[in-house]
Amino acid sequence: MSPSSTKQDFFKLLNYVKPYKLRLLGALLCMVVVGGLTSASAFIVKPTFDNIFLNRDAFMLKLIPLLIVGIFAFKGVFFYFNQYLTGYVGHKIMMDIRSDLITKLLSLSASFFQRDQSGVMISRVTNDVNLLKDTVSVVLTRIVKDSFTVVGLLFVALYRDPMLSLISFTVFPAFVFPIVQFGRRLKRVSHQSQYTIGEITSFLQEMLLSYPVIAAFRLEEVQKARFKQKNERLFKLALKQIRISGISTPIVEVVAATGIAFTVAYGGYVVFKGESTPGNFFSFIAAVAMMYDPFKKLSDVNNVIQQGLAAANRIFSVLDEKPDIQDAPGAAALETFQDGIELENVWFSYQGPEGPFALRGVSLAIPKGAVTAIVGESGAGKSSLISLLLRFWDPTKGRILLDGHDLRSITLASLRDKFAIVTQHTMLFDDTIINNIRYGRLGASDEEIERAAKAAFAHEFIQKLPGGYQTNLGELGMKLSGGQRQRIAIARALLKDAPILILDEAMSSLDAESEHSIQLAMKNLMAGRTTIVIAHRLSTVKNAKAIVVMEQGRIIEMGNHESLLAKEERYARLFKLQLLGT
Repeated sequence: MSPSSTKQDFFKLLNYVKPYKLRLLGALLCMVVVGGLTSASAFIVKPTFDNIFLNRDAFMLKLIPLLIVGIFAFKGVFFYFNQYLTGYVGHKIMMDIRSDLITKLLSLSASFFQRDQSGVMISRVTNDVNLLKDTVSVVLTRIVKDSFTVVGLLFVALYRDPMLSLISFTVFPAFVFPIVQFGRRLKRVSHQSQYTIGEITSFLQEMLLSYPVIAAFRLEEVQKARFKQKNERLFKLALKQIRISGISTPIVEVVAATGIAFTVAYGGYVVFKGESTPGNFFSFIAAVAMMYDPFKKLSDVNNVIQQGLAAANRIFSVLDEKPDIQDAPGAAALETFQDGIELENVWFSYQGPEGPFALRGVSLAIPKGAVTAIVGESGAGKSSLISLLLRFWDPTKGRILLDGHDLRSITLASLRDKFAIVTQHTMLFDDTIINNIRYGRLGASDEEIERAAKAAFAHEFIQKLPGGYQTNLGELGMKLSGGQRQRIAIARALLKDAPILILDEAMSSLDAESEHSIQLAMKNLMAGRTTIVIAHRLSTVKNAKAIVVMEQGRIIEMGNHESLLAKEERYARLFKLQLLGT
């Protein structure tokens, strides 16, 4: 990370601090008071030692203990308020950053999620934000407290003996060099550690979701070996962090001990000669000794700062990400869907203009109100075509028109409002059934939701569940069977009541009886609605007005079921093979 990048990240972080500057200022003032009272405790060592133990002053014997109690009582009160205020500010800032991260992630294009592992993104929202919290809520005020404490104690030391102070503080520059050097090394290692944590999170997600495959193919040892490699890398990085952090402390201690040794030697010599009192010397020693703790903490603070800056760089790299797919300047909202969809010589590659191409020169007209089926083997380009219709991606070449408007000239919100979709891989949320269906249209009433569930043939099994529509589905809806999850997803799409319906293998998880029932319901629901059906099973698309056969990103046949069978080409061969397979 370059110095300019670090500086930019620091100012970006300050923007999150600004809304809470009054509370942070209060916390800093509390730390100033705490630092001042710490210095005061060193200052009263001389009157304590000289007036009470040497001069036996009765008045000071009564006064100084009260002063000691008062100093530490006030110090405790201000320390408490500092802890509360810094905790409040730190957690609020982290809450804001997490919210902005989620908002940003939800606004990014499909290309971003293809490029970055989900576990790495989870690490940004969790581990990196927690590292940054230490920097914001603790480190800033600790720097003020420890720095002010050092300044106060330095004043005490200089006041007590300027010459002795000069001798003691000649070793101070030796503190700075190891603190800076170890901090830089720790920053680099922290970068690597957080990325590895993200990789492990991604691996765990993959493993938990793929457990049936792992068990069925007996891949347990393979997964153990993969995890061991990542785990050992994290272990080695952790050891490196421990070595860097661990060695900084003894080096600082040796330097501090050297300074104290010189101080004791010279101070004792001055007292022996009668040029200073024991109280003055011990007050000075107390001030110098009390400086050691804040100096040591400043070393720790630097390590935390370096880790926090590394985390900030990773967080702001996400927040600064620009989505590839966004509204063009002057994009218009499409209020209604009137005519149809048209693809004009569309080429598309996930890798960019150089290919390889998932779609190759696709031209297709999808009329309003018709059922259009797109069929073909895996990798033919069916799902890529759907992704372009929803503008998850833009064509590499060519264009897609909706009512004659290039999709890139339409606002994303108004475009996606025109579509309802049921995907091949059913996606449900860890929420109640009624809320999962309501995500189709957030303002829908319970009665409308129930009607949609009935149309999707989901109402009957929902009523049999212990909680009915209030049943929580668990992570990814795993408390339901595959067919039940699919019907909930269909109900959600029906509730949206969009003019264009996309069914991407929507019947794939249903048994024959449920599939037949839903096909009957869909026949009525598709009336007057433009429906695009993606299917491997050709028996599910026989009634489509147009069947588009794709292969290797191209359209190779198009027609209705009967005409395509009569051609006795690719579609007819696939259909006969599937019939033989059944």
